[in-house]
Amino acid sequence: MPSAKAVESSTTIQTGLASVRAVDVEPAGSCEGRREPKILPVMAEGQRQQAEWQGLRLVVEARPTHWQVFVYEVQKCEVLHTEQQATADAAKCAALEVAVAYLYGPGSDLKPEVLAGMLEWEPY
Repeated sequence: MPSAKAVESSTTIQTGLASVRAVDVEPAGSCEGRREPKILPVMAEGQRQQAEWQGLRLVVEARPTHWQVFVYEVQKCEVLHTEQQATADAAKCAALEVAVAYLYGPGSDLKPEVLAGMLEWEPY
């Protein structure tokens, strides 16, 4: 099986709260038919929660000193954003801030903190 190198490019979106860096990674091989992003299987073991919203998968994972946030676009097999937060609630809110800015732009009046409480976060 031939091996291909991963190609990465990024775009930074400036929001009122933070800069959002969208990363487009073209992995070796095809993502077609895959549901899981390549980054999830290599994450350290820990408590994980996920929610699906507007075609995006939002994942938060407990680490020894923080919560790791991942925002993933399922259809494009693309990791849009990762960051660290101090608490699970802050991580969920941060994931939704990125999702809202990505989908609706920085001027959206959607409230990530409200959405975070409304979504069904499932253990993963």
